Amino acid sequence: MSYTTGSYAWTTTGVSGPNGVSRPNMRNLALRIVDARWFKLVLVVAIAGTAIAQGLSISFNVGVQFDIWLGTLWLLTILLLLLEVLARFIGLAPQVYRYFGDGWN
Repeated sequence: MSYTTGSYAWTTTGVSGPNGVSRPNMRNLALRIVDARWFKLVLVVAIAGTAIAQGLSISFNVGVQFDIWLGTLWLLTILLLLLEVLARFIGLAPQVYRYFGDGWN
């Protein structure tokens, strides 16, 4: 069974990209998620939210309750970024070095 979306042809065994290279489903899924527009938006919002919260924490004398929320937000942002790195490594395997050639990284 196969499907076509844009320049990619989806099959039950993988995907054939515009250059004819076929990838297994797990790698393809990982790249589809991290390259999705919504995922990049979530990353930007998480990073910006953490930066704003950190700035507010430093500029104003906030209570312990805010520090707990800030720590939780920071931890969630770090986990999200780690998930993105791991998904990109899975998607780019075995040529993981290509990860460092992308300006977003």
